Amino acid sequence: MQPHAEDNLKIAWRYKRKIQSRFSHSYDLSQQRSLEELKNCRLFSKSDATYKDILQYVKTVVKENEDNVVRVVLDRPMYPIEDEAKFLRFHYNLRKITAQKNVVTLCIYPTQTLSDSVTFSLDQLYNYVLGVEALPRDKKSVFKDYHGILHIVKLDNMSSFTMPLHDVTDRFFKVQRKKFIIEKMHLPPDLSETVSRSTNASSTNCASSKGIDF
Repeated sequence: MQPHAEDNLKIAWRYKRKIQSRFSHSYDLSQQRSLEELKNCRLFSKSDATYKDILQYVKTVVKENEDNVVRVVLDRPMYPIEDEAKFLRFHYNLRKITAQKNVVTLCIYPTQTLSDSVTFSLDQLYNYVLGVEALPRDKKSVFKDYHGILHIVKLDNMSSFTMPLHDVTDRFFKVQRKKFIIEKMHLPPDLSETVSRSTNASSTNCASSKGIDF
């Protein structure tokens, strides 16, 4: 049988396209980036920058890359918070700039220092809200193989009127040499010697009983 040419592949073209797509599906943590790739990443660092300066910079980057997917990472912008109204106005304007564009925006904050009203407003504003909690490095702990807990606070309900439901909202994560692994949270089975003995004893008593008096 002669191999078909690439142009003749008509039935499985959707499957082929899916196989070739590698966007954000996997990433090797041990992979090193070249200096040329790092130079393409635009950095904005200014200690006395106002929220208007940050928004104008983001707007410029988005406009220059309208045909590409833009990733914007903001590490604690407008923090510490001096004016909650101005702080929330910044995030509303940021969403306005990036809502209709091919932009993925990630904002990082220490939520323990934010007020309940600000936390609630941010949760309502963003599509996805995740929390990260570090686990103590205790070799005797049953969770010693994990580095922390990923709390799923909110997920986007795209094309739906209801919020997505998940059986587990907290997940473990661990960092290996090449992978960042996220697993469902569950308690390990108790396989101690005392539990095994008590189980065997109760089984023996049930088997030896001859009758039950009413």
